[in-house]
Amino acid sequence: MSGISYDVAMEIKKYLALESNLDIPTINDPRFTIYDMLLEIPDLEKILHGTIKEVVIDYYDPEFSIYGASVILDDAYTVMKKKLLMIPSHAILLALLANRNVYVSKKLVDGQDDSEIEFINPIFFESDEDEDEDEWDDEP
Repeated sequence: MSGISYDVAMEIKKYLALESNLDIPTINDPRFTIYDMLLEIPDLEKILHGTIKEVVIDYYDPEFSIYGASVILDDAYTVMKKKLLMIPSHAILLALLANRNVYVSKKLVDGQDDSEIEFINPIFFESDEDEDEDEWDDEP
């Protein structure tokens, strides 16, 4: 992937530094970003975790050379079930805020027609296969 917006890349870096207790240099800016402000909302992680079920980088448009990520929303309280196509870096940041894993389509990784999903932990980049795939009727 290329063309990741600077602010999203810096927020991912800052979040990973905080979560992994690694000494990753970050810019010490006292101003709040929109992402910092969101983290100040009580129970935001719980709300996002309860709504966002899965983030899968599973889309590539060869004509424009862009990738996309499907964000699966499923809120049991409102019976909402949706699949949104997002910019992958934004979807990754959202997954981090929601404490959800990020998956990458095996088809994208291998360049084949196989549609298995391969697990990628966004902090440590370990991989494992996810055998429980659901079919979604909603198109992005």
